[in-house]
Amino acid sequence: MFEGFLVMLMGPSAIVGALYVLLGISSVRRIKPLNNVSFRRWFEGRNGSENTNLADEEVMAICPHCSSILAVIPSLLSEEDKCPECDGRLVL
Repeated sequence: MFEGFLVMLMGPSAIVGALYVLLGISSVRRIKPLNNVSFRRWFEGRNGSENTNLADEEVMAICPHCSSILAVIPSLLSEEDKCPECDGRLVL
């Protein structure tokens, strides 16, 4: 991310520097969900239901706006449903 600022200030193209900054910001946003215990168990192929208190039809999902991990029932989701953390719409 800091390289993007350097390229933008000293490099030949401000556009390339701005793209590096955006890439750095989007990469930092993804660290929290990737370090989540439930996600790591799922990724490693282990059973993640040991410490998870999900109901029968609930699944874990990620908010498309703030990347918080939520338990949702897919069949009950509607366009009016919002994330409890950021108030962003869960259905795009």
